Amino acid sequence: PYSLHSLIFSEERFDPKKITVQREIMRYCFVALDLDGTLLDNNHQVTDESAEYLRYLQSRGFQVAIATGRSFSGVRDAVKKLNFDQIPVVCANGSMGIMAKIARSHISLGEEKVCINEEILFHLPVERSATLRTIEVANSLGHVVQYYHGDNIYANASNDFHYEITKRYTALTGVHHVYIDDNFKTCFEAGLPSKILVMCGENGLDDTLKYLQEAHENDDNVYITRGNGSGWFVEVLCTNKGKGFEKLCETLKVEREKTVAFGDGFNDIEFIQSAGLGIAMKNAVAALKEVADEDCEW
Repeated sequence: PYSLHSLIFSEERFDPKKITVQREIMRYCFVALDLDGTLLDNNHQVTDESAEYLRYLQSRGFQVAIATGRSFSGVRDAVKKLNFDQIPVVCANGSMGIMAKIARSHISLGEEKVCINEEILFHLPVERSATLRTIEVANSLGHVVQYYHGDNIYANASNDFHYEITKRYTALTGVHHVYIDDNFKTCFEAGLPSKILVMCGENGLDDTLKYLQEAHENDDNVYITRGNGSGWFVEVLCTNKGKGFEKLCETLKVEREKTVAFGDGFNDIEFIQSAGLGIAMKNAVAALKEVADEDCEW
């Protein structure tokens, strides 16, 4: 597990500049963390150590936030583990900002029921025309599409590989799919998607990226990025995590120069660039380390 105390307060992290972190950290008051590959451990959980330290940071006057590619339904367990009264969350890679508020009620014999109430701060869905083009490309390549709306992830799985790769995503996030076979009629009736994932697998990544980029070359408000790690899906949005983080700071009236951002993946590039101090995890992709203000050894 990563030690957030070491990440934020270790003087060695600022080597070779030799800036004393205790002095440097006074410039910052807001810490935002990616989940997968950053805050979460290899079991996709927030460790006791990390949760305890983030609560310590909050007690020192820092505001703590989450910024993730997951939908909010895939963030709830982390929010419960952190157990703040409230915590701002950028989810769906910048498409949605939510203030998650913990509501506690005592049941009996000291047992406590914890519920999470959501206040939507902003929502930037993919336009209908861009959504239809993305689905058309995915269909032509034989890929399954994940359509994000609210807490639901809809998927038009139709063969064994489609079900296998969506279950792989469930294993990562803990979120289950709503399988559909009506050419996304159900989805459009519910509303436009926060984002779309084309589940292509590692072998289909390059072609999928190519055809999606060609299909959207005249769309000014479409952002396309590959999945993290080995890259087994492609995301289509109308924004990115960096712009979503900027929108969150604007909404909460937080000066971005006073923020610290931690990330590891391709979708974190704009995110850490938008923060006052952008930090790449040890396991971060090379492209992220190239633009980060600092690399850390954890």
